[in-house]
Order: sequence, then C-alpha cells, then structure tokens
Amino acid sequence: ERTGTVPTRTTTVEKWLDLWLTHIANVKPTTTGNYRSVIDCYLVPKLGKTRLDKLAPAHIRDMQTWITAPKPAGLGLSASTAHRAHRVLRKALNDAVTEGVLVESPMRAVSAPTVGKVDAPMLTVAQARDLIRTTWEDWWGPRWTAALLTGARQGELLGLEWSRVNLAARTID
Repeated sequence: ERTGTVPTRTTTVEKWLDLWLTHIANVKPTTTGNYRSVIDCYLVPKLGKTRLDKLAPAHIRDMQTWITAPKPAGLGLSASTAHRAHRVLRKALNDAVTEGVLVESPMRAVSAPTVGKVDAPMLTVAQARDLIRTTWEDWWGPRWTAALLTGARQGELLGLEWSRVNLAARTID
C-alpha cells in the first residue's frame, strides 16, 4: 500500500527505478529532478530492460564503462558522471533490498568509478588585476573583486549582509 504496485520477478530495472523514485526515495524536489535525469539519461538506456532479479555486477560495470567510453561506442562523459549514476543506482538497489524486492544488491560487488582531481586553470596576478580593473565600474565588479581577494564562493558573496561588512576596518566576515 505504501509503495504502490508491488514488484514481481518480472519487474525490470526501469520499472523499479520509476517506482522507487515516485514512492520510495523520499527526497527533495531538486534531488528528485537530478535523480530523474540520471535515471533517464544513463541508467534506463543501458540497464532498463534487464529484469531486476537478473541484474548482475557485470551489467553495472558495463554501464559505467559505457558512460565514460569515447564516442561513438560510449557517451564520452566524465568519471564523475559515472560516479553519480553509480550513487543513484546504489541507493535505489539498497532500497530494493530494504523493501524485500531483492535479497542482495549487486552493487556490493561493484566499486564506484574513481573521480580524478581536475586541475582547474587559475588566473595569474596580472590577469586578476586586469579583471578587477575591467569590471570595477560594472554592477558586478565589487563582487568579482571580493571573490578574487577572499576566495569566497558566489552564494557566500550574494548572501553577504551589510552587518558583516566593516568599511572602516576594511574587513568582511
């Protein structure tokens, strides 16, 4: 009654993921949207037609490889995308075990894809100075300056209140 239609041995991965997201996952709307995107773009195309009780670690590893393999054989996406798909599927299958739909999750035998460290390009001091000079008269210029000088994230700067700014001491906290 709580989960809607009770899955049977003929339930596919696609049917379980839909049931799980709709009735069991119990996550915020934004998370539901993110999960739906992962399910529709990565999990269902590769695993959707497989019977849930027949899903094996090899299927899951194949899906992870498909996500990261270069085109045209794969999607050519990052390891972090494969890792995100792994996390969503792991949660859905763990809940299938909790709900009594599966005896054991095949995810136990599959390692999450390793996400490598990305070396993001950094501005030189001269480039940062040029950015500050160029944007200073712009509406967002002070925000860019504060971001460059403090390392604060966008949300922190956009949420900064005047009570946290001390112009005399030239500080923010």
